[in-house]
Amino acid sequence: MKKHGGRLCSFSPCIEQVQRTCEALTEQGFKEIRTLEVLLRIHNVRAVTLQLPNFGPDSSSQTGPEAMEEAPPSATPDHASLKLKTTTPLREMPGHTGYLTFATKPRT
Repeated sequence: MKKHGGRLCSFSPCIEQVQRTCEALTEQGFKEIRTLEVLLRIHNVRAVTLQLPNFGPDSSSQTGPEAMEEAPPSATPDHASLKLKTTTPLREMPGHTGYLTFATKPRT
């Protein structure tokens, strides 16, 4: 390892090891010590089609009584739709967590 300055990344499978690692890094003069939890999450991806609502004609563009005699919004059979992909996580998450610890050793 470098003797003067640099970055370190450590993977630890349990929080007790993270605590010991952070204590040792502090004793060795490391700063900006940050730990993130890493957990694999599997998601189900599926395509869905959503019907866009038909709110009827724009009332600000209509004037006069003839505008009121148009067909109601439900009479138009072709509603626009939107196709998109969505995800949902699995209900049960088999697996194990881990932790990444990052630290900086200042240059001396």
